Amino acid sequence: MPECFKIKSPSACYLPVPEDHKLAELNIVGTNIWGGTSTETLPEITPEMLNPAVPDPIDFIFNLTMFDFVLILLVFMLITYIIYRIVFRWYFFNKI
Repeated sequence: MPECFKIKSPSACYLPVPEDHKLAELNIVGTNIWGGTSTETLPEITPEMLNPAVPDPIDFIFNLTMFDFVLILLVFMLITYIIYRIVFRWYFFNKI
């Protein structure tokens, strides 16, 4: 089980970052008990990466509702056509 800051962790190690370094490039160096080291450099984080633009939920709901409406309309048209082909033709052919 890995150990992070003298605390045993089952999977991940979370590193606290000081407030003045939150958006800067970070160099992380890890060592193991045998003296091996590993380094990782995290790129600078821009404010756009922290707060990505999200679509307006009202537009999303409206578009989804319009899609559902059109889909229901198409299904209704298909059912109407099938009823016409099967039921009405059967009815009129049996009257002859």
